[in-house]
Amino acid sequence: MSDIEKSEIVMDKIHIADEVIAAIAALAVGRQPSIVPSSTGVGEGLAGFLGMKTPGKGVKVDNFDTGVSIDIFITMEYGARINIIARQLQSSVREDIEKMTGLKVLHVNVHVQGLSFKEQQKEMKALKDAKENKDYKNAKDILDVKEKEIQEVLEDMNETEAKEADE
Repeated sequence: MSDIEKSEIVMDKIHIADEVIAAIAALAVGRQPSIVPSSTGVGEGLAGFLGMKTPGKGVKVDNFDTGVSIDIFITMEYGARINIIARQLQSSVREDIEKMTGLKVLHVNVHVQGLSFKEQQKEMKALKDAKENKDYKNAKDILDVKEKEIQEVLEDMNETEAKEADE
């Protein structure tokens, strides 16, 4: 063997399919609270969203020479802190993809396409049923829980406003 042949460097490549990257992102979405499967492009329930039939539905991957760009399409539960949860989701998706694939994530764009009111509908039905059955203790318990949740949201808003004012 000549010195030229010995010093020749082989440039092997690893290609990670966009569907694999999308599935990683979808799993990160599934770990976030208050996110429900989006009605556009997402299968039935969490299993569909996580790709049991079609991996990465609700996630679009654009592959560039410099890295990947991710678009995630979601629906959130009514009352959720959209900005906080979306930022947490961006961070989780970026971290998971970079850690698992070694690819640089250029952008994680979260598209909140709607709100789900399922929990509120259940609560209103429970409250209505308690009223009709003259179960005033249960009705009061439901209202007490709602009052506590509202108080927590107001406290979170005040903390966020205070932090933003400091910056």
